[in-house]
Amino acid sequence: MTRDNKPPRAFRPVRRALDAAGYGLDVYADKTFLLDYNARFIPKLTADAPAEEFDNVVLAGELCARARTYGHLCPALKARLLAMNLDPGATRELRETLRRGVENLLKRPDGPLPPRINVYSHRAIEALLPLSPEPVLGMFAHFAQAGGFSHGQIVAFLKDVQGTPRAKPAVWKANLRKGFGIMCANMGPSLHENPLERDALEVAFLAANPRAIRLRELLNYEPKPTPDSDNDIVSLLDMVSTANLTDTTRALRLLDESDDVVLREKVLLVGRARRTGGFPHEEHHLQRCRAAADWDALITCQILDPRTFAWWMAANGDFRPLRSVATGFIVEVARRAGMA
Repeated sequence: MTRDNKPPRAFRPVRRALDAAGYGLDVYADKTFLLDYNARFIPKLTADAPAEEFDNVVLAGELCARARTYGHLCPALKARLLAMNLDPGATRELRETLRRGVENLLKRPDGPLPPRINVYSHRAIEALLPLSPEPVLGMFAHFAQAGGFSHGQIVAFLKDVQGTPRAKPAVWKANLRKGFGIMCANMGPSLHENPLERDALEVAFLAANPRAIRLRELLNYEPKPTPDSDNDIVSLLDMVSTANLTDTTRALRLLDESDDVVLREKVLLVGRARRTGGFPHEEHHLQRCRAAADWDALITCQILDPRTFAWWMAANGDFRPLRSVATGFIVEVARRAGMA
């Protein structure tokens, strides 16, 4: 911190940009700016910084200023800001923040507080499970023909699943509450150790998503004890496991083994997927801020696994990682078709 409680000289252009954006000294004082800078929420800036680096610092300043209008920084927003800072010290602090978030889910004797039920919390959790139909539907057209399906059959299949009516809001929310309750009660160990609870969790999420039920019916799908045992279309549903969702030991191991660049990228991806207002989470003060940040930490750690990440991204609309992972499936299906 400078002696006069003013930002370093290199930040004067940032200060002017914040003033122009409506975050002048009357909204975001220099003292508060320095507080956020020293906490590594605003990255360092050199006098000859490139435009991209400058824009990143301005964005971090705007996010801090916007959040400060509510009187505090949301803990989830703090993680995003640390991820935007390439300084190794910020990344170390980010790792500690995520670890604390996962460990917070284990501290309450009656289980963690469930995430607030809205479309974002629902999708972010369901995307970790072999229940979301989007990944399979997205890949189906890419290699269904290799498996012997005609174009007409593929179109009919997709229309059948996508045309399935959604659950009524009361049914949807009731089953999500049940599913989140099961997760909270079993947080810590893998659900492999409690197959009854694992099955109950899947039933709850399936009841909230009739499209997932219809997909399983059409594929005549039954979960397999050994993922990838047949390398066919149905095996895509076995790429990820419901049992991993509550496994905090796995989550922390993935965190410890992760690369710094990959970790920062995943934090920002979860921030965009889990937004409640603007980017990212600046309105969490209305939605159990600490609980939301702890669940975000768990999701972030879980998608550090490459296969879980590929599935999660596909469930959120980006199929590129899944296509890469599924190359082996496609080759095997084509080989079998050639031998038939």
